[in-house]
Amino acid sequence: MLSPGALGAFVDTRVHMIGNRRFRALYQVFDSNPENRMGRCGAGREVHLHVYELTPTRPVERGAVLVSSCLQTLALASQDSGAPDSESDFSSVIWTKDGFTVEWWGDGPEGRATSHYALRNGQFGPAQP
Repeated sequence: MLSPGALGAFVDTRVHMIGNRRFRALYQVFDSNPENRMGRCGAGREVHLHVYELTPTRPVERGAVLVSSCLQTLALASQDSGAPDSESDFSSVIWTKDGFTVEWWGDGPEGRATSHYALRNGQFGPAQP
């Protein structure tokens, strides 16, 4: 289920349960600025988290979130660790009873930030406070 233009993907092989529904995460990687390789983020990457519900006949996409972006200076906290292979560390996406929380890297005075995405009406979206 790769999107057109995807360079590759990381599959979370775990099944995440919300109620009696089963979900799997797929992280798709894209070039940030393929039309201008010598320009800003010409060698950068964009990573989108796609969440699929595992239904009996075939998986159904229930939401997508941009989780890493050279163009938007956005990164997961786990990918800013400096550790080898940290670009494939998606441990900052933490599954909860109603969705998932994303821990973002931050270099400002607030440090790290989090966003929560919940399953509502069959789709994942930002949780309302």
